[in-house]
Amino acid sequence: MMEFGISTLPFYGARALDDMILGCQQAGFRNIEIMCEGILSDVAGISASQRKALVERARGEGLQYFVHAPIADINLMSLNAGIRREAQRQLI
Repeated sequence: MMEFGISTLPFYGARALDDMILGCQQAGFRNIEIMCEGILSDVAGISASQRKALVERARGEGLQYFVHAPIADINLMSLNAGIRREAQRQLI
């Protein structure tokens, strides 16, 4: 059975990822796409303890997270080969 999810994007007015996730849950979703934009542009900068808390929350509350690569100012599908290479360099 297919189950729909929601992105954190509509909740970017929130100050923290936890608040965004709560908004997604309150909207009735368990599958949550974490957009790596705005305050979350450096998901790699999330500390080990924060990651552990996110995993524990997901397990305890039956959530699944999906991480979406940055899209602002990055175009992996550009017809311009130089832009594609730079986008890859920025993301990888």
